[in-house]
Amino acid sequence: MRSFAGRDILLRRDFEHAEFMQVFEVARSMDPIAAMALTM
Repeated sequence: MRSFAGRDILLRRDFEHAEFMQVFEVARSMDPIAAMALTM
């Protein structure tokens, strides 16, 4: 998998399926942090 540095994550043509899945995994792992921020 390539690095995301310097790449536009909004352009689908620049990404492979596995790279999208990695972005979604990271987003899911941040759910608890976002939930804590909402309760502050």
